[in-house]
Amino acid sequence: MEESIRTCRRNARLVCARDEFSVNAYMNRILVTAMQALVRSEEVASARRKALRAALCMLREVTPLDPRNILWNFRYDRNNQAYRLLMYVCRLVLEDRLPAQSDRKKPGRLFDDDQTLPKLYEKFILGYFQRTHPRLQPRSEFLDWTLDDNDGCSLLPVMHPDVTLEDAAGRMLILDAKFYDRATVVRYEKTRLHSENLYQIFAYVKNAQASRNPALPAVSGMLLYAGTDEKIQPDVSCSMSGNRISVRTLDLNRPFGDIRARLDAIAAREHESGTFFLAKWNDRRSSWNGSYPMNSRKTERLSRQSGTLLSQTGTLP
Repeated sequence: MEESIRTCRRNARLVCARDEFSVNAYMNRILVTAMQALVRSEEVASARRKALRAALCMLREVTPLDPRNILWNFRYDRNNQAYRLLMYVCRLVLEDRLPAQSDRKKPGRLFDDDQTLPKLYEKFILGYFQRTHPRLQPRSEFLDWTLDDNDGCSLLPVMHPDVTLEDAAGRMLILDAKFYDRATVVRYEKTRLHSENLYQIFAYVKNAQASRNPALPAVSGMLLYAGTDEKIQPDVSCSMSGNRISVRTLDLNRPFGDIRARLDAIAAREHESGTFFLAKWNDRRSSWNGSYPMNSRKTERLSRQSGTLLSQTGTLP
């Protein structure tokens, strides 16, 4: 500061940089825009609309935006971290992505994009393990191909599992989340698993195994499908070339306590005879009778599932 003042005396000029703090910040403008949209919506309860109007009175100096021109690629820091969840909710409101709250209402545009729910499902699985089981080092990392030569390696696809879990003993589980309209396929009147998904998880497991210390336990893999309204739900496990490969189903129509127990069972796996098994799942399976009651209409099922995921995650695709 003293050096700047001396320079100012010589040059008769002083340059200052300052930050302006205004209530009319961009995130506040998005918040007001979403609140006004909710006030105008007849689907919002009158008591809530009244509360929103009262809150808007305290934000008179904030100018709303055109929802079509809002940029959502924010960079969060310690100064605006409190806005993160609010911005996610505002985006749901302004993009009409909120799930339906009754059977008679059509779900919003959450289902228009075929990749939105699968990405949300993947983020939910990873986020749950990161939040509740950090000891397993949950991560989503790229895997390297184990190659004998490099000819044509640039054409190989990227290997990027959705979730990798590894405990202190070196037991590793590679999990890939799958959100399909149908978890199985029917060929020649026989129900089969999706072959491409099995090839995918097998490639993940074998390449991860090849790059590990041979003294560590064998890598296991799991395909975790979101439940559908199919009669047969995948629930199999077998050893393939020394590695355990499992195919399981997560019914998102059940209460979240059951969903939590299902995921905790995966996290609470035990190592026995070189294989993974779900420590708690077998106890719960008898009470569930192996059934996954689903709604008959796809839109209703997706609405309920998305509501579960959105209520338990703090991120959007």
